Amino acid sequence: MKKDKSNFYFRRKENQTLQKLPGSLNGSDFAISNCINCEIYIFDYLAQVFVDDCKNCKVYIGPTKGSIFVRDCQDIQLHSSSAQLRISDSKNISALIYSQSDPTLENTSGLILGPYNFIYPGFKEHFQLSELRPGFLFKNIQNILQINVDEDKWSQVFDFTPNSSCKNWDLLPPNQYPGIIIKEIEGVEGSLENPIPIPKIYGGDSDIQIVLGSQGSQNIGDMMSFNINTSQQQAQQVVEQQEQIQVEEQQQQEMTKNKPKNRKDKELKNIYYNLNKEIYQQNKQKATNKEDNVWEKVIKNIALKSGEYQGKTDVSRMRQAILNKRLDLK
Repeated sequence: MKKDKSNFYFRRKENQTLQKLPGSLNGSDFAISNCINCEIYIFDYLAQVFVDDCKNCKVYIGPTKGSIFVRDCQDIQLHSSSAQLRISDSKNISALIYSQSDPTLENTSGLILGPYNFIYPGFKEHFQLSELRPGFLFKNIQNILQINVDEDKWSQVFDFTPNSSCKNWDLLPPNQYPGIIIKEIEGVEGSLENPIPIPKIYGGDSDIQIVLGSQGSQNIGDMMSFNINTSQQQAQQVVEQQEQIQVEEQQQQEMTKNKPKNRKDKELKNIYYNLNKEIYQQNKQKATNKEDNVWEKVIKNIALKSGEYQGKTDVSRMRQAILNKRLDLK
């Protein structure tokens, strides 16, 4: 039976509440485009999701095995759990998310990030079907090895186009975090359990560190983490200090980057100078040797004709006179 393509997208909707019920998608792709002033609920697990050219919308997306793409959007509230979140060419996005890899930004500003907070009947089962891995599944391993293995990288943003004058993204202040949003679905039963740990600073019970920025991003410095005892003011001070350190590191990197180039230029100039000097000396020596050979030939010819003179003494004197003459010419 041929699938109805219209079941797999919301397009050109305005001022509406839109939803997809559990079982309507079952791991398929889904697209949301050109929607304005809409509230959108996807109560199912998916393969990947595309959100394009939307304005002033609230978008709630079920567990997604692959990537969620947000492109050319403005003033969007996003609630999503996925293997990856990619936001490009957008502004003023509020995203409360679970992301199994570093969220990525490109040409985007005004992004506010917070931990995931949206559940519905059957969410936990959909989370498992999408093969996502919440951090607490590794809790026993973490306790044994005394390490923190966190699968949720919601705060570890990799910004491909960082802004030197201001940051393109920031964390949601804990006092503005709305807490868990539970959406009941008429006629649908299922667990309302949230499998995703919430950090204590946001009212949860998880001791997982909140890491600011991707560890692979050049514009992000060392790890910064906060816990329940950290105030927003203290956290902001740490962020500002870290940003200052980043500026200083960038300046140092630029200086270090330029030094080898200058040193290389100097070395090349020295090599060029020494090479020219060596060539000059060689040419000069060749010219001198050539000149010496000419005089030696003259002396040899005179010596061969020594019979025309009174003995070898005269030849020796003439040779010395010739040598003296050569010195005078120099």
